[in-house]
Amino acid sequence: MSIRDLENKLFDDWSSSYIAPFVMDGLVNEECWNAVNRKILFVLKEANAGNRFDLRHELNKGGRQETWQVLSEWAYGLLHLEENLSFREVVEVFGKIDRKDILRNLCIVNINKEPGGSVSKNRKLKETFHEKDRKYLPMQLSLYEGVEIIICCGSVITPLFVTLFEDLYGYKYQPGQGHKFGGVWTYQIKNGPLLVSFYHPQQRRYSKELLYNKLLNAVKEGLKLNYAPIH
Repeated sequence: MSIRDLENKLFDDWSSSYIAPFVMDGLVNEECWNAVNRKILFVLKEANAGNRFDLRHELNKGGRQETWQVLSEWAYGLLHLEENLSFREVVEVFGKIDRKDILRNLCIVNINKEPGGSVSKNRKLKETFHEKDRKYLPMQLSLYEGVEIIICCGSVITPLFVTLFEDLYGYKYQPGQGHKFGGVWTYQIKNGPLLVSFYHPQQRRYSKELLYNKLLNAVKEGLKLNYAPIH
């Protein structure tokens, strides 16, 4: 059974807990995911939409929001991390390629499967997480083997994600662990990927270039650092 089939089977059960429309997400393109050298998972709040739809299908065509352009620029830099590409070089690359060619290599998971607007309400997000999604998210995330980097996009995401550690990685996260590089928190999961707590692609505080540089620097430093084993 393919990962897509396993996702769909899980979503059939998961969506039964939702009255509101349910947004399916995960691997954008399973064939590309299986072939890519560095597997990257982006975790976001929720899809900006009003109806039930399949985000995987949408992103396989390139997506329509600025969110996906920013995220694909980050991903390109991360996929070519050893080349130390500047933001300007990445922008030049996107003058020659379509972002769908980058998005197809990724896994995109929303914490909340209910579609929302451009501004997500964090209190409601947390309530929905504990009432509906906490049970199913580990099942979905466990489908994606070999992930090297997880980027949690938005300040509310990381505190929710670390509550899944026991189900996903077999131990509880202890507050205070991890390292910051340029203000960006990173944590090497035991026998797992590098976890990065970062900004949402739609943030307005920093320029796109500065944000790109902050993310790539944090990932480079995080991957280089030798973390002590967690007991």
